[in-house]
Amino acid sequence: SHPPGAPSNTPARADAVMRVLSLLSTAAMSGSVNDALQEISTQVSAQQDQDEKTHNKAACWCDATTKTMSQAISEESRRTDRLEHEIAGMRAREAQYHNEIDAHSKDVEQSQTSLDTAAALRSKAETAFQKDEEFHKPSLDSLDY
Repeated sequence: SHPPGAPSNTPARADAVMRVLSLLSTAAMSGSVNDALQEISTQVSAQQDQDEKTHNKAACWCDATTKTMSQAISEESRRTDRLEHEIAGMRAREAQYHNEIDAHSKDVEQSQTSLDTAAALRSKAETAFQKDEEFHKPSLDSLDY
């Protein structure tokens, strides 16, 4: 879009050119070329003043917009840097957590293996106890008085 106050098209200029041509044509017919030239000079000067005002408004708008956009870009750049650092930190923590999980998984596997070994030994010992008990039970029963 265009800055506020700037003309969106040039119909006003075309109209001014048409008025100047009309004045020149009228002046040529009436013989008062000096008056026509003076009128043209006045209109050109007025148009120049209007163009200067429009230019100043556009320049002010551009300066303000540039300043605002520069600040926004700067703020977003700082925010992006901060977020990139946060993401890097989170990735490092994630890697650390994965390492800890792997270590704990190995510990669980070792503990399960030890538990399975202990259970097997306990079962073997129980079986041996039961056999021993069966063997000695009649002897113990005979001691009963």
